[in-house]
Amino acid sequence: MKSIMERQQIIRSITAFFEDRGITWNKVYIGVTNNAEKRLFQDHNVDRREDDYIVCQSRSADEARTIEGYFQELGASGFNGGGNDTSSIVYAYRKRGYTIE
Repeated sequence: MKSIMERQQIIRSITAFFEDRGITWNKVYIGVTNNAEKRLFQDHNVDRREDDYIVCQSRSADEARTIEGYFQELGASGFNGGGNDTSSIVYAYRKRGYTIE
């Protein structure tokens, strides 16, 4: 897991990740969790080797949800307010025909 990042640092990292790849927000799913490995590769069916995804550790679940909401306002998919009180990890991936929202 990466080290804890500040809110603006996470926003910049996620923004740069998808913009550098030319991926628009309507093709992105964003979520919060306490177990990125399970959510990405089991629940969402993201391919570890082939797909575009990013994982960032925020300071708290509330901060993670704020970041999640920010990207949903830009057009990313997701379920705002998900996770639980320990869900301080923000993750995002490029949606594909085989990924599961």
